[in-house]
Amino acid sequence: MPENARTDKTHLAIQGILALLNKPAGRTQIVKLVYLADNRFYECVGRTLTGNAYIWDRYGPNDVDNSITAAADELAECGWIVRTPAVSWSGGNTFRYSVKSPVSAWQKVARNLNAGEQQILRDIVKQYGHITNATQLAEASKQTAPFANAKQHERLQFKQSERAIELQNMLASNPDFLEEVRLGLEDIEAGRWVWHEDLDASMR
Repeated sequence: MPENARTDKTHLAIQGILALLNKPAGRTQIVKLVYLADNRFYECVGRTLTGNAYIWDRYGPNDVDNSITAAADELAECGWIVRTPAVSWSGGNTFRYSVKSPVSAWQKVARNLNAGEQQILRDIVKQYGHITNATQLAEASKQTAPFANAKQHERLQFKQSERAIELQNMLASNPDFLEEVRLGLEDIEAGRWVWHEDLDASMR
């Protein structure tokens, strides 16, 4: 992935996550949520959303060249997001980030990400966005396979899920199945998505 494309997708992922959170987030929270989105995206399609690389760190997955926090600072300097001073969980000085208007920020992101990329961000924020404690979120990110399978300070190796590979083969060989997937994405965009826990509840 070209450097500018990687940076752009990182910017969009940060803005999208902050818009969906609709509350300020610290550096650790942003890094871990972007990582979790990259891992989920890779599991589904065999590539990361942002193109960032990650290494094993005692505090959980960390991007190799601090590109995520650098991108957040760039967005703040350009006025796309708001950066305010804060005290970190370890007692040092850091920043918290937010968006002025979650609705307009998400609209900007949605214009530049496809439906599948948008859905991954939604899924990650839905699953992990409520974890505001940096240590707890770091622990959650450590449970992912790339981190659990890596050695100390080693670069993390993402892996596509067997189910995703099976679905990709079905898409490649069955035009009708591809059309069903397209219709499903349209349902998600129109707000007609039914979460599996809602479906389970309705069947009780």
